[in-house]
Amino acid sequence: LQKMRDVLVPADDDSAAFLRMLRNGEGLEFDARVTRNARFHRKAFKLFRLAFETWAEQKRDERDESAVAFERFRDWLLILAGHSDEFFFPDGSMQLRARSISYEECDELEFNDLYGRVLDICWQRIFRWARYRDKQEVERTVNHLVSFG
Repeated sequence: LQKMRDVLVPADDDSAAFLRMLRNGEGLEFDARVTRNARFHRKAFKLFRLAFETWAEQKRDERDESAVAFERFRDWLLILAGHSDEFFFPDGSMQLRARSISYEECDELEFNDLYGRVLDICWQRIFRWARYRDKQEVERTVNHLVSFG
């Protein structure tokens, strides 16, 4: 469904078919969620990738070739941004694990806020020590990468 003025209307053929099955005046109960912006999701992954490649370039001489995998690096950024859960083990130790940023697990508002926190962390820990003058230059670079797919 999508909002048109103050009325919800079908957003696609499947939604229209579902609504045709209902009787006029029949009530519905459902959980509504704002659809995530797929382009912004791709932009976030371009930021993750740019940060990873910049970090790996900076650390190349300090680490061996079996350096950190991209997924571990992304999890590290999400944990630093506070997008994580605590897991406790029988011995009392605790581990932080990054929460999912899938469409089903992270709504649009949360994702937008998370993107800003990740950008700040990337700037403080990675980009400011690399070839970027400021966060705006990082944003321009990420936007450029998004435009090329």
